[in-house]
Amino acid sequence: APTRWPTIGGGLVPRKAGATLAVKQTIAKKPYAPKAAPKAAPKAAPKAAPKEERKPGGPDLVRKRVTEDPILGEVLVWKGKFGFIKPTEEFNHSDKHSGKVYVHVKDILTGEETLEVGQAVQFQIFSDASGLGAEEVIPL
Repeated sequence: APTRWPTIGGGLVPRKAGATLAVKQTIAKKPYAPKAAPKAAPKAAPKAAPKEERKPGGPDLVRKRVTEDPILGEVLVWKGKFGFIKPTEEFNHSDKHSGKVYVHVKDILTGEETLEVGQAVQFQIFSDASGLGAEEVIPL
């Protein structure tokens, strides 16, 4: 019997006449992977409280003078437009900043835009809704 050459998948496969052709087909299967749980939406950053719920702050609060005479101190921290001063003299008053006194650039009498850390200053102390602050600051 003559050999017939059928075409399978683009190639020739020899077989005997009258024989049936058994072709194994392999189907590529994706490996099993369990379905992932749906991703939770990312947590949004906490929103700032509306203005009526925020604590008072800033250089424009109502002030009450605490000291009668100027006090000397040293600049501990300066962050652009504000910082903190550590008084070198003791005074009696409860504060919210662990002995540090808040100072804003608006309170520097000489018109300077910044204070240097470690710089000596003379100032008056006031109290407002957010704690103690320095006013009439003069760099020495």
